[in-house]
Amino acid sequence: MDALATTTVQRRVKKRKANRRQLNIDIDLPVYDALVELSNQQGKHLRDVVQLYLEHGIAVDKGEMVEVEALPHIKAVLQIELARSLGQFRAQLQEDMIREVRVPVHETVRDQSNRLAALAVTAIREAGIGMRLTHYVLRYLLIDMLRKPAQLVDELCEQAEQKVGKKLAERRRE
Repeated sequence: MDALATTTVQRRVKKRKANRRQLNIDIDLPVYDALVELSNQQGKHLRDVVQLYLEHGIAVDKGEMVEVEALPHIKAVLQIELARSLGQFRAQLQEDMIREVRVPVHETVRDQSNRLAALAVTAIREAGIGMRLTHYVLRYLLIDMLRKPAQLVDELCEQAEQKVGKKLAERRRE
């Protein structure tokens, strides 16, 4: 049994050595002293502390390489995401502009147009009243005061209306 236990221990040591390599290097004395001090503080073997620092150093170097290689990909992803976000922002801004500016302006223009149309109708109505009043006064002056025939007065009024209609039609064409 003792020989079997020895063989098992030898296999474990052999297997451990197969995954490990010895590194015989000279390092500066202050670095060595700091490693020994850390080993004593942590209660770990010096080999474990050195291996831990080597692993960290290698990870940092590989991380820098990954960072340099991944930076263009990260930049491309950020640009795509930024463009998408900017598109969403523009769409939201356009919706806000329509809701907050365009719709109120449209309503104001519509209200003012309605008001202007109402004023135009009132002006036309008042002009018609004024025209009839002028016609009546002119008729009274010509017929009663100057003793002109009613038929002549009606012809004069009709001619005046035709001239005004022609002038208005010419202005519309211009």
